[in-house]
Amino acid sequence: MTLGASRLKRQAQRCVASILALLLPAGLGPVPIQAHWDPPGPPPIEVQLFLSRVVFSYAQDPTDGIDGNAELTLTVQIDHKGHGSQVVTFSRDDFDLNYEGSWSFGDPEWEGKLVYTHQECSPRNDIAITARLMETDMTGVESWAIAIASAVAGFFAGGPLGAAGGGALGFAVGTPGLLIGNDDLGARGRENREGDQTNFTIPLVEGVELSGWVKTKTLSLSPDPCQATPAPPGSPGVPVPKSPTPQERSEGVFGPLQEALGAVPKVDAEPGNPARLTAAQLETIRTTLARTTLGAAEAVAGNEIEQAAKLQGVEDAIRDLNSAQQRRAAADYAGALESYRTAFLRAATARANNVAAREARLPLQISLSSDYLSTAPGKSGEILATVLGAAGATQLTLPAPLPNLKTQITSYDGTGNTFRVGLAVGDVPAGIHTLPFVVSDGKSQATRQLTLVVNPPVAGPANLPALNPVGVHNGASYRAGSVAPASYGVVFGSNLADRVAAAETDPPPMTLGGATVTIGDSRRVQHKARLVYASPGQVNFLVPPETATGPAMVAVSRASSGRVFTNVEVADVAPGLFSANGDGQGVAAAVALREKADGSRSDEFVFNPALPAGRRTPVPITLGADRVYLLLFGTGFRGLPARKVAVSAKVGGVDVPVLYAGPQGVYQGLDQVNLGPLPPNLAGRGEVEVVVTAAGRVANTVRIQLR
Repeated sequence: MTLGASRLKRQAQRCVASILALLLPAGLGPVPIQAHWDPPGPPPIEVQLFLSRVVFSYAQDPTDGIDGNAELTLTVQIDHKGHGSQVVTFSRDDFDLNYEGSWSFGDPEWEGKLVYTHQECSPRNDIAITARLMETDMTGVESWAIAIASAVAGFFAGGPLGAAGGGALGFAVGTPGLLIGNDDLGARGRENREGDQTNFTIPLVEGVELSGWVKTKTLSLSPDPCQATPAPPGSPGVPVPKSPTPQERSEGVFGPLQEALGAVPKVDAEPGNPARLTAAQLETIRTTLARTTLGAAEAVAGNEIEQAAKLQGVEDAIRDLNSAQQRRAAADYAGALESYRTAFLRAATARANNVAAREARLPLQISLSSDYLSTAPGKSGEILATVLGAAGATQLTLPAPLPNLKTQITSYDGTGNTFRVGLAVGDVPAGIHTLPFVVSDGKSQATRQLTLVVNPPVAGPANLPALNPVGVHNGASYRAGSVAPASYGVVFGSNLADRVAAAETDPPPMTLGGATVTIGDSRRVQHKARLVYASPGQVNFLVPPETATGPAMVAVSRASSGRVFTNVEVADVAPGLFSANGDGQGVAAAVALREKADGSRSDEFVFNPALPAGRRTPVPITLGADRVYLLLFGTGFRGLPARKVAVSAKVGGVDVPVLYAGPQGVYQGLDQVNLGPLPPNLAGRGEVEVVVTAAGRVANTVRIQLR
């Protein structure tokens, strides 16, 4: 038995995430620094906004793709009060929600990506952050183009509608994720950053959060541009900002929408197609995506017309808008988009020319971001409803909702003309349903129908496995929290395995009792864990030694019925001590090593092994002339030696030297901590606590009895 310390290799790796970042409209590359020196005064500052990561913490199976990977698009609009807006979009087509706990952006060292920077005078103006995450599941097409197109359309549209959040225009519908039975990631979060707050977290949907931070730096500039009121545009040395021409604005809106609409016919099922999508279901998907793209086109064109209500040329724009709506109803999607483009350009030209004419307004009407929504029982979706041609404050209602359909209508931007409509489909019968939305401005009413396609529910296996919400526990202490590479972990739940089974081989098997455990680590590498015990309510496993540190996703699979997921943090060190009763409490599962004056050694249990687990009691350790060492057994310690981090221990509140902490050497995952010799002045203390601290983490407290 070796009592001296040993050198071990640390099994730690940095968290690296690979992403494809697309910045709009600037494109790939550095974020340009803009400046706007507005009052009230000095010092000048530079505001920087970073996005860190999207964290996924599903309690159940997030079914993320026909091919096992999800196509994710995150679009974020940044509205800096008094300084304009910016849209940034990130896309990935290889994300596995089953095993990855987070989607990170930027340099792993800084765990964030700079997406916006602006110079202004103090104090910092408010920043509003609007985020949207959409999960599509298609092949043969860059499916995120629809989302990006809608974001760009809103960004270039301008006006009240553009200010409401271009990132939510058109793709604030959640439909692609619903269409194929995937996760409803189509959810919008909005976070206002005021004062000196820095870090922010935006909930996108249950179990999904976007995090980031806003940093403010003080600048030393000479001359100080904030010492006096800035000269107005056009003054000597102060350039006049160049506004985009109507043609440029039209291309900025409709160029991306044209590209997105052209991609829709290419949508097809992914290889393997385990969801067995029919030709009719695929056509429904294409139809919904086409109408979603046209929803953005109609909203921005109608908004532009409203801004040109009293100007020459707006009558022609209204006629083009009416023509586009007729073509859209007739499924002439390409013709409808071209008419929307013409209507927008005419209205934009009227605004640029600014020639007064008799007032011509749109009749009261509703524009839906998508008028065709496909879903399934138990799912939820969202659309935007924009009111055009209103003479005053408006009210949007759904007079005849379907039974078991929950509808929530809220103002999107506070103007009363853009509404967020959430639809939660309960036990609505399968089939095609019509939802008539009605808007009133106090003088007139208008109606717009939404076609709701409810697909039949997909039958799933009975007795699905489920995990307790607390997640993964240390396999020795049974505390919830982190685990370490090459340590024991345990999960609790129901229907996790087909039967009770214990490992009878060394190394343990990777399938036991019909259960398997897979860990997807922070490097997006999946590892099969070895199982030491399996039952319907509990599975004990060994964290693979090659597992990288950082956030990880644990999947527990049952061959006969499916799998469930939970998140866990993998740390270099996650100390836990075994107890004699197997619950991480009470008397330690330890051995006392006695060394006599003549050098002879003997060992003795500190508990009574003859008693059954759960009722084991301490066996007193006699202290006196002999040197007595305490040999504790646990898990999660072996990452310590290479870190050169001290391990400390207290027995009965008295410091006791730690001679060794590392692998036990016989069983995988089992670690050993050797303490001693125990100070003679502890004799007669009775039952005392043993507390071990490793790398600043305190293991669970166990007890021994001294006499």
